[in-house]
Amino acid sequence: MMFLRGMATNASLQIISTEGLGEAWKWKIWRNISFRNICLCDLRGRKLNVALFGDLGRNFDAEQVFKQSQNAPIVAVFAGMLVRRYAGKGFTVCSTSASKYYLDLDIPQVQEFHASLTDPHKPILLHPCQVQNPVNPADLVKNWRTIKQLKSLNPHELEPGTTFLCRATLKGIDCTKGWFYWSCFHCKRSISRDGINSLCIQGCPKNPPPVPRYKLNAVMEDMTGAMDVMIFDDKAQELVGAAAEELV
Repeated sequence: MMFLRGMATNASLQIISTEGLGEAWKWKIWRNISFRNICLCDLRGRKLNVALFGDLGRNFDAEQVFKQSQNAPIVAVFAGMLVRRYAGKGFTVCSTSASKYYLDLDIPQVQEFHASLTDPHKPILLHPCQVQNPVNPADLVKNWRTIKQLKSLNPHELEPGTTFLCRATLKGIDCTKGWFYWSCFHCKRSISRDGINSLCIQGCPKNPPPVPRYKLNAVMEDMTGAMDVMIFDDKAQELVGAAAEELV
């Protein structure tokens, strides 16, 4: 069992399964990072996924928790978690550098959670890691390209998901055609407007109103030439240091 204390909400949830340790490549830090997935369920039967990254995932003793769950429920407090939404996967609670967890704390919230349990106790299931995508950094060397080589590629001859690396200098941002776009609050896609309402092609609800998101036309350059690279949303916000909504 677990009591989840997140950045956005508090909820009492039951651990129904845990996975073994996995690895995934993170481009931002240029290395593989370990993680452990945990599946949770609330008192209404709704499920939620939790991903523990780095030391938090490695130090979570899934086998010991599995053994203890054979005899009695285990309550954990997860603090400093971040809620994110992934396409095709839904909402996932992810750990951050500030995240911590505590097992079987003697606090009122945990006691209330125990008192609310009505179903018979079920031991936690232990599964191998279902999905992971580690990368050998040495394999990335063959994917380096110059700007001249990138501009000569035929996209119709490439395999889906092909990735290339290019070391170039950011020379500037071309704002002659704007630097942001109006997007649907729900799906983040670009929207058209009829003067009154936002028209989302995905059929999302009209409320809340549309929000501005970055669409930066970055001019990149190396020794072989120059090219424009479009930088969207979160990556552009990291570059600028402020949300597009603030600047608009």
